[in-house]
Amino acid sequence: MRSRRLRAYCREFLKNGPKNTRQILDHLNEKMHNGTNMNQLGNVLARDPDIERLDWTRITGRQGTHRIRMWDLKQDDD
Repeated sequence: MRSRRLRAYCREFLKNGPKNTRQILDHLNEKMHNGTNMNQLGNVLARDPDIERLDWTRITGRQGTHRIRMWDLKQDDD
C-alpha cells in the first residue's frame, strides 16, 4: 500500500466536489512533502474504488487547448 496516504488526500480533496486531474495534482504537491507525479496520480485515481471518472473538460493554456479528465467521489445509492 504505497499510495495509502495519497489516496486519502485525494478522497479528502474530492469531498468539495468534482475536480480535474491538474487541480488534484497541484493540491497534492502543495500538501505533501514529496508530492507526486501525473502518472502515479492517474493510476491512483483510476484504480481507487471510491473515486469515479467523469467526462472530459477542455482547458486552455500557453501550449494550446487540451482535454483533461474530471474526477469525483462515488455517491452512495442507499
